[in-house]
Amino acid sequence: LNLLTLETKLKKLNETDWKSQKAELLEAETNIKLLTQKLENLIQQKEDSFKNYKEQINQLSEDSKSLSAKLDPKILNKIVDAKNVLDLNQSKKDEVKQDLQIAHDDLNYQKAVLSDCEAQLEQIKKNEEKIIKLQESKISVQNEIKDWTFLTKAFDKTGIPVLKLENSGIEITTIANELLSLFENKFRIVLETTQLKADKKSYKESFNINIIQDDGVTELSNLSGGERTWVETAIQLAISLFIRQQGKNIRTSFLDENDGQLDADAANNYLVMLQKAHNSSNIHNTFFISHRTELLDLIPQKIYLHDGLLDIINNN
Repeated sequence: LNLLTLETKLKKLNETDWKSQKAELLEAETNIKLLTQKLENLIQQKEDSFKNYKEQINQLSEDSKSLSAKLDPKILNKIVDAKNVLDLNQSKKDEVKQDLQIAHDDLNYQKAVLSDCEAQLEQIKKNEEKIIKLQESKISVQNEIKDWTFLTKAFDKTGIPVLKLENSGIEITTIANELLSLFENKFRIVLETTQLKADKKSYKESFNINIIQDDGVTELSNLSGGERTWVETAIQLAISLFIRQQGKNIRTSFLDENDGQLDADAANNYLVMLQKAHNSSNIHNTFFISHRTELLDLIPQKIYLHDGLLDIINNN
């Protein structure tokens, strides 16, 4: 059995390609040499690196000893203090950051408030414009109400006649006082064309003559005879002039012996007042009847009646 096995193995060995195996062996030996050389190189590099490492360790040790000699023994305390200061500054930084955030939030809030105020201001401006328009409309309505009130009063039974009387009283008063100014403004008159009724709520027509003097207001009846003559004649002439101004074609005026109670100086002024009224009215003739010769001498045109005859004298 062993012999057969050996023969079989020998046969197989004879069948093997020894040249190829030899070539492979040579290649393997070459590779082994190359690897051996690389290994030797690596070992040399390792030894060199270790040598360098030891040298660096020695250098670092010497540097460490040198630094230790130079090292401030209080450096650790200083580092601790510096760390504490850094922590404190970090805490302050956090506080400042928090304050900054609060300020930022407050700024945003104030911006919102400002925006709201601007919106309110804009609304106020619009409201002011509306108010101005409403005020203009109010004034227009008030004027319209005033016009309608005037028309209502005018067409009432106490309307236009009373208004005309009121205006007439003012104009007549003005004319009469202008005529009375010839008497050195001793007094002036005020005509009241309306007065309160007993209920003190409404007015009624009247024609009261108030005399205003330096010492107060009095009635016409309290004046002297001469003063009453001035006032009454002035009012009569003023009424005549006012009526003519209203378009009435009055051509002649008559005054019958109204000068009886006037003294000489007052009588002269009285005649001047008549002349002024005559010139202002542009009427044709003013007939003044008097028995006072001192006045008759001042009148340019005179008519004498005696023994049933008329004598006309013209001194112009």
